[in-house]
Amino acid sequence: MADTTTTSPIETATADAVSALIDVIDKGTAPSMLDEQRILMERIALEGNVIPSRIKPPQNITEVGGYINLLESLNEKDAEAEMLASILGIAGANYGPGAFAEPPAIAFARIANDRPDGPAQMTVPTHVTVRADFVDDFQAAMKSLHDLGCMLPLLSPARALPAAVAGSQSTADVLALLGRAVDVVPACISADPDNDALALARKPPGGAAPYTLVARELDGGTLVASDTWEALKCDANACTPSSAARRYQPVAPLFAPAGWYPQLTYAAATSNKALGSATRLINVTGLVQGVTNLGEELALLYTRAQITQSALASQTGYVWDGSAFSPP
Repeated sequence: MADTTTTSPIETATADAVSALIDVIDKGTAPSMLDEQRILMERIALEGNVIPSRIKPPQNITEVGGYINLLESLNEKDAEAEMLASILGIAGANYGPGAFAEPPAIAFARIANDRPDGPAQMTVPTHVTVRADFVDDFQAAMKSLHDLGCMLPLLSPARALPAAVAGSQSTADVLALLGRAVDVVPACISADPDNDALALARKPPGGAAPYTLVARELDGGTLVASDTWEALKCDANACTPSSAARRYQPVAPLFAPAGWYPQLTYAAATSNKALGSATRLINVTGLVQGVTNLGEELALLYTRAQITQSALASQTGYVWDGSAFSPP
């Protein structure tokens, strides 16, 4: 007669609970369920003894000392810590309360970039990143530009916090790191004002007005009125103005309703390597002068660990002064 194996009710209930837990972790998609998944995974990691140790339980302290001596002789400090955790049945040294930090409230969204035809197209990224809380208004502004037959090829500035460097002060591009800045693609502007997708231009020609970012109507249509514009043609050494009838649409008026404006301080273009301030749009909506704290803004987009390990860790107390974050 064949042997039969009986399963206790406790073992059956445990197996069912584990199966249900795995199902929840695997299939949950609602925001509340995703948060529960994070909590469950943290509990599993910190509980220890979820998966049985491969180390035979030591019979006495001498055996433990043998394990320690062996790993120390091999200079395996991480393995030594994990070994002790395994013997004790607790979470490993690589886990702690910060290992499963709650995700930031706001993410970066990838949206399709404008890539106009021409030799500069190969330099234009296929996507650009925009803060998720800005993306709807940003895309609405882009559509208003597209509806006029124009394009705005963009670059995403750095979106990763720079690592801390001992003995040096951070010069990080803070608005870019906060998802509050986008740049135009340099190859798409001011090389050939009559054929580039973008230009730095002003009217009337010869006036004192600063040069602004404009987009050229690319589809051969007449949705953008023709007017005499003075545009810059830049090379490696200088920028030279040229006047002609062109169908240019100023970018700023279309993006202002979405909260995007030219940089606060104007700087003129001097060459194709230094195109000035008009090639960047910034969004400072919600930044209250004398109130908004840099640490709070960073916490919307990055985890606590990312912030504390970054070059901005010592600047989290800085406050928005109307143009930048500065010491209070």
